[in-house]
Amino acid sequence: MRPTYSCAPKDGARLVQDRIAQEGDEVWAALEAGVVG
Repeated sequence: MRPTYSCAPKDGARLVQDRIAQEGDEVWAALEAGVVG
């Protein structure tokens, strides 16, 4: 889990959608592996 806060963006990720887009390869790998969050 990687927290994302709109009041203190980290690495340009202000919204959850930004974080998912930045880490898309890792997200897809987790989904394909059957990881459920």
